[in-house]
Amino acid sequence: MVRAANTGISAMIDGRGQITASLGLGVAGFLDVALPPALPITPYARSGDLPVLLLLIICAGLLLLKRRRDNS
Repeated sequence: MVRAANTGISAMIDGRGQITASLGLGVAGFLDVALPPALPITPYARSGDLPVLLLLIICAGLLLLKRRRDNS
């Protein structure tokens, strides 16, 4: 994340939330900093909503089985 402010604190913050470079409050200047590397891909980015969808389908199937047993 790059935070640029005219009168506030400007900073470069990496993907883990650590400040890699900054300018203090009321300090005039610029930051010439390389962008931090990207973080590894998350499990959600790999699989998306598929695990939750499968879990909902399984729960719905179990609920239907229970209703059939109760009605019999």
